Amino acid sequence: MNDSEALGAFSFFQGESVITTVSGDKLFARDTGTLAFRSDGKANFINNIMVTGGTGEFAHARGRIVASGILDLATQTTSGTYAGHLARPDGGEEDDDD
Repeated sequence: MNDSEALGAFSFFQGESVITTVSGDKLFARDTGTLAFRSDGKANFINNIMVTGGTGEFAHARGRIVASGILDLATQTTSGTYAGHLARPDGGEEDDDD
């Protein structure tokens, strides 16, 4: 079976998340997204992340990140890409496409 072949079962989710950067600074966000479950124990996902603030370099940050990829349900790990735009009150901006 092709590893991108979905079972047809979808799940929608929403919640809050904390993203910790390598430096230890944090981004706080609200998430909404979907999971498409596959027959190989994995799920394709897309997650819309609305950044609502943060700590350190990201204090008072605002922006949006879109993450997409694959969730391994057995190991609870993901692989995929993130792309988005962040703005800080000091006028600093960051664009990132991984």
